[in-house]
Amino acid sequence: MWGYALNSIWTHKSCSYALEGVLDGFATESAIAGLADPNVIMFSERNSAGLTDPSSSFYYVPQDDYDTWDGEAALVQWGSGSRPNEGWIDPQRHSGGSNYVYADSHAKWLRWGRARIDQYPDHVVRFPLSNPPQ
Repeated sequence: MWGYALNSIWTHKSCSYALEGVLDGFATESAIAGLADPNVIMFSERNSAGLTDPSSSFYYVPQDDYDTWDGEAALVQWGSGSRPNEGWIDPQRHSGGSNYVYADSHAKWLRWGRARIDQYPDHVVRFPLSNPPQ
């Protein structure tokens, strides 16, 4: 529960992205290679503290993936109660940034302001926050 969460475009068909014409189903190696920009984040550091805090609104979500099509708030700011400014992932786990693993298996430390666009296969942030973490 402490490590990484998988971007759910890799774990089940991405109907929202298929309807938009971004992906044809699963984010397979060939589907990602065919994108205009194939730099897509596969794993992000999970918000393990939020998932294990009984007073948070997302306590114990028994899921190892996160849904990008729900929008940016779900990723980093959908909480309430004791954790109102948190979401599925922890974009500031290490010195104001986090480690991200990309589809081609390279890893990068990035601040959320840069990593956020690579969460989406077409690099368009869904339901962007007006004031996202930087």
